[in-house]
Amino acid sequence: MTKAFDYRNRLKELTVIGITGSFGKTSVKEFLYHFLSLKYGTDQVLKTDQNINTQLGIAETILNKLTNQHRFFICEMGAYRMGEISKSAQLAQPQLGILTGINDQHLSLFGSLENIIKAKYELVKALPPEGTAVFNGDNQLCLNLYHQTTGRKMLISTQKSDLAKWRAESIEVEKDRLRFKMFDQSQQILIEARLIGRSNIINLLLSGSVALELGLSLKDLAQFAKTLPTPAGGARIIPYHQGSIINASYSSNPDGARAHLEHLQLWSGRRAIITPGFIELGKVSAEAHYQLGKQIGRTCDRAILTHKRYHDEIKQGIKEANGQTELFLISQPEEIINQLQGYNQSEDVILIEGRIDDKIIGLLQGR
Repeated sequence: MTKAFDYRNRLKELTVIGITGSFGKTSVKEFLYHFLSLKYGTDQVLKTDQNINTQLGIAETILNKLTNQHRFFICEMGAYRMGEISKSAQLAQPQLGILTGINDQHLSLFGSLENIIKAKYELVKALPPEGTAVFNGDNQLCLNLYHQTTGRKMLISTQKSDLAKWRAESIEVEKDRLRFKMFDQSQQILIEARLIGRSNIINLLLSGSVALELGLSLKDLAQFAKTLPTPAGGARIIPYHQGSIINASYSSNPDGARAHLEHLQLWSGRRAIITPGFIELGKVSAEAHYQLGKQIGRTCDRAILTHKRYHDEIKQGIKEANGQTELFLISQPEEIINQLQGYNQSEDVILIEGRIDDKIIGLLQGR
């Protein structure tokens, strides 16, 4: 840690972008890296790899990969307890901080939503006086933090807001692509990307607005967005016979699950979900799973739970939504596949929401 801190202090010309939040961190990091590396070259832009976001992981990245040739360092910062983001920020010394969104994820570890909010805000508090904090204006908790921030700040939103520096309008969401106009009070441009789900629009706006702050033009942004790859861990569409699978198995939280279930409605055939439910939500788990059940009931014909926790809450939510969704509790991969054999026609879709046995995904893909 000390070696990394001393080395970072010697890189006076380095611009560091810190990214934290309950969700969306990795996507925003990958999008921003894509924009900056296409503009300036991969030799001048470094990011923390995959889901490395702890103080130790950041220190190792600084010591092993960061050089005096890099102009930008994009640093994802996660936490499982108070003070961890503060320590990561002291190490990396970001001049820009992006707060992607806050929810109850990891509530059982932090003890309260208030503690989660304080932990994420540690990034903003660590910025220098001339630094800039960037907030997701679609997220009410981030919006609250925006209002209490007195330093240089930007609000980004997909909704109408006089406070937003950058907004999206004329939004079009297709199964495997997004299209919208990104604009401020004086300029706008059409952004198109082959990404899944409306929730990626705010991720694009957050990363794009910071890229503009760091020297890209709107024309650059529109051009580079067209070649954005799906980030590691992002939802992917996989062919399943004549139907489709949406693989969102990397992780799951209430906001992400809600967005993925909304995206299912673009398919007109039968819809199914495989999920183990949420973890680390603490005292809000029962309510979160009840709400998950309600949305499953409004969206899916069949639901397969791979873990018995909160089965009753999901069942109650389904019942209150419509009571017609078939609900199964199955842990064996082969039995799950048997229950989904009919979901393989055109316009049929299966959502994998949350981490499940890899064998299930392998069997669905014919491996």
